Amino acid sequence: MTEPEQVTDPDDPLVHELAERQRHFRLQHRYVDPEEGAAAALALVQELLADSRLLRTDVGWLWLGPDGERTPVFDARAVDPDAVVALRDLAAATAGSPLAASVLPGEPTREAFVADGSFERTATTMRLDLRAPLPGDHLAERVSVSPMGDAELAAYADGAVAAYAREREESGESAALALATARASFDELLPGGRAGPDQHLMSVRVGDTVAGLVWVCERWPAQAWVYDVEVDPTFRGRGVGAAAMVHGARLARDLGHRWLGLNVFGPNTHARRLYERLGYVVEEEHWARRS
Repeated sequence: MTEPEQVTDPDDPLVHELAERQRHFRLQHRYVDPEEGAAAALALVQELLADSRLLRTDVGWLWLGPDGERTPVFDARAVDPDAVVALRDLAAATAGSPLAASVLPGEPTREAFVADGSFERTATTMRLDLRAPLPGDHLAERVSVSPMGDAELAAYADGAVAAYAREREESGESAALALATARASFDELLPGGRAGPDQHLMSVRVGDTVAGLVWVCERWPAQAWVYDVEVDPTFRGRGVGAAAMVHGARLARDLGHRWLGLNVFGPNTHARRLYERLGYVVEEEHWARRS
């Protein structure tokens, strides 16, 4: 392998190739207008370029994010399957911390990158096509939903930060980073503990009793996002979670979105199986190298 060349020119052809890959693998489901999606992808890549390392060699190229507890592999592409090992070795030698990488279905370099047994899955991004009939739509009748009141929202937010931090920690982050990330996320999404017009937090009821919640965000023009779904322990095993998810999908569809996305942390295989039964497909799997 030749000495890697670091690409810093935002107009380099490789930058535009990266932007097209971002649009194809991630952003095409988030924007109705393809040109808007392409522009967003290019802006994203050019913004990230300043704090990342885009390395080009004769066996392919590698795009690494900034070092932290993990060094993310933003993207990689090898000229042939045998070259993946060389790119992985280059990533390990260049990174200042253990690698984190994602697998995109149908992208062979990314699939092979984590195939040496040294990585473990930390999360899965999934999406649901809202233009098709919703699998399990009949389950919605098991519960009713209504917007959370201020008191309900405040009570939820008090415990949600800790719960989200705990999920991140169970997926491999340090306790300090998990808590800081959780707090920052909630401060951004629910500033001052209040939900903006694009945040839809709904209480889920069985009869007159609150049995859980579902939180849907209008995150992008074409794709909404499920930030949370919870079921009270006394109602688990009765299909309440599935029914809540169907109501969330109906809401996103009624708001005009084409897709609904969500993230499942690695250890939560039960939730992933549920979402698969409800029609969600894998968009991306996130992996981290064991320390």
